[in-house]
Amino acid sequence: MVIPRTQCISIIDESSPSIATHTNDWNSFRANFPNNNGNGREFWLLQPAGNRWSFSDLNRPPNFLNDSLANGTVGGGTFTVNRDDGVVANRSDWFAITNMASQPPGSYVSVWLDISGSMVYNTVRASYEYFVQRCTAVGINIILETSNSGERWIPGHNEYFPPSASFSTDPNFLTNFNQVNSVTINYGSSATLSWIVFGDTTSASITGVGVVADPSGTVSVSPTATTDYELNAVGPAGTTTRVVTVTVLPPPPPTVTFTADPNRYIRPGSATLSWTVQGVNITDIDIDRGIGNVLPLTIFDENGIGTGSIDVSPTISTSYTLTAKNFGGEQNSLTSKSVNITVYEPTVANIFAVPNPVTVGQSTRLEWLVTGDATEAYISPPVTQTGEVLLSSFVDVSVNTSTRYTLTANGPGGFDEAFVDVIVCQIPTVSGNFPVNIDYGEDFTVDITFSNATTGAGVIITYTNTQGVTTSETRNVGSSASDEDNTEITLSFDSNIPWDNFGPQTIVYQLFASGCGGTVFSTAVTVNVQIDKLPDLINIPDSLNKIPLDQVVAPEDDVVLSDPILITDIDIPVEIKSNHPIEVRFDNDDPNLESSWKDVRRI
Repeated sequence: MVIPRTQCISIIDESSPSIATHTNDWNSFRANFPNNNGNGREFWLLQPAGNRWSFSDLNRPPNFLNDSLANGTVGGGTFTVNRDDGVVANRSDWFAITNMASQPPGSYVSVWLDISGSMVYNTVRASYEYFVQRCTAVGINIILETSNSGERWIPGHNEYFPPSASFSTDPNFLTNFNQVNSVTINYGSSATLSWIVFGDTTSASITGVGVVADPSGTVSVSPTATTDYELNAVGPAGTTTRVVTVTVLPPPPPTVTFTADPNRYIRPGSATLSWTVQGVNITDIDIDRGIGNVLPLTIFDENGIGTGSIDVSPTISTSYTLTAKNFGGEQNSLTSKSVNITVYEPTVANIFAVPNPVTVGQSTRLEWLVTGDATEAYISPPVTQTGEVLLSSFVDVSVNTSTRYTLTANGPGGFDEAFVDVIVCQIPTVSGNFPVNIDYGEDFTVDITFSNATTGAGVIITYTNTQGVTTSETRNVGSSASDEDNTEITLSFDSNIPWDNFGPQTIVYQLFASGCGGTVFSTAVTVNVQIDKLPDLINIPDSLNKIPLDQVVAPEDDVVLSDPILITDIDIPVEIKSNHPIEVRFDNDDPNLESSWKDVRRI
């Protein structure tokens, strides 16, 4: 332990006050600042005597001469110095005489200088300035008091001085007094702080360390950031503060590995981001893209190696950056690593044909589009020499039968295929053999053969009766299962003629067939109906052998009536005509027989 002493230096050539006065002054001095077994204030008396004065002219009291810190036994003493009159060559080395080299930097030394008459400042100016120079060089502080009256060389030191305090980052400071105010250390290392506190001190403390009870000592500190340490020595005359700085270099940046598995996929998908971080005092681990702090997801082993992972599902290609930080001083030490996840758009193949369906012989336009991350596309059957096509294009094709075109696409976005069936509609066909003549009331059956008629095949029938009235109807016969394969179907057609009293007299039959290939009509066939209108021969008897007048009048008295006549061998009702005027009535049609006579048209 180093315990320096406060130094008191008086410079005077002769003193007029009595020994008794000086005795009292010394007693008062020691009462306030005891010898303390050789550890109190040390007193030096320097006499610029010249040729006129000796030590006896200083009137040193016995108690002064007997003090171990004033008579040189332990320290201090009385010495003769030069009167240099400001001449450097004549100066004395007060610093060496008073052993100032034993004082640590930061010490306070009290200097009292007599300038009362026989001695002025210039008497010792060169010596004093040299003393100041040397004290300043080693960090010793001078408290100077000059006196131009009284020549009492003790009382000027009988007062409290600021505490002497030394503070250094040199671990050997207590022995070499090497004042170093700063030191630089690596993160995680330590520095040694050394201090010496003495003199008029009641307490001392170091920020970040606490109270230091010993007057000198060392302490090891390990700051994680650059830190100013402040030594505060407190005493009656105030507080002395000394500051040293420990600069902490930032730790080496963390080592980081950062991977994505898989690092590419077809949307939608996901990947796992994994990381390994190693370093000193990791404070932050962050991933951008909105993920944020992943330090809570990181597990550190006993070697300080942290690992973690998180799943992500970007929908587009994305770069992720992980940044790991450790803290040193006021600087951040960080390492960033990035990974790229390539997200491919799924390959989607689309193909269509316009128009579709088409009639045989007609062309259609194939159009196709491949989206996503595809690099190649093919169409089968080929529409190019090799079958490979652009990812988006069109081509006109003409085929005679329905054909399926398949588009396949491949690339980083995967494989996809699509197809379009080009429907080729064959021309419908229809046929049937109808009779040319039929008898009234006779029905018939005809085989009708048709093909490619998914909409239907049928017959358009037009009836014309004996009165010239025409009616029509359409009858469906059936339909085809496909318009594409020319498959023929034969079905029977029953005539089911709607016979009535007026015929029909002629019937026109026209076949049709309809499908996606259009509608076709056959040549119309006219069927003539043989209607028997002639009854068997009958004779009408004369009436009283008289020739009736043009207007036949039924006789009132004598009436000649024929017997009922049955008319046979006719197909439909016919008109009765006669070459002679007659009247007829129909007994079965009208019960009022007397009023039902009707004239017959004359032939």
